[in-house]
Amino acid sequence: MLITMTTPPLLGAAGTIAKAIRGTRHFIWEMDVYPNLLVTLGALGERGLVTRILSGIENCARRRSDGIIAIGSCMRTRLLAGGTPAHLVHVAENWADGSAISPGPNRRSGPLKVF
Repeated sequence: MLITMTTPPLLGAAGTIAKAIRGTRHFIWEMDVYPNLLVTLGALGERGLVTRILSGIENCARRRSDGIIAIGSCMRTRLLAGGTPAHLVHVAENWADGSAISPGPNRRSGPLKVF
């Protein structure tokens, strides 16, 4: 099994190629939606040629993957809006529950113990 991340961009496409050549299962861990992120930051035009090419490559990799791990429901919504098939998207929350986990008292002396 191969898991690719979205950083650097187009790594999912490399996973698609590996899947085709080696027959391995391929999952994409989506932490950033490229090139949408670059468009939002103003680095690429929304309808530009580079944006369309990158979108095509990324969307092809998503459709050909065995699954996509989205880091939250908002990422799932973005992926679905971009045309990713719903049956491929699995949500794995990437955030801690602030009401269940809280920092302990600040200790200035003694060894640090991590449990």
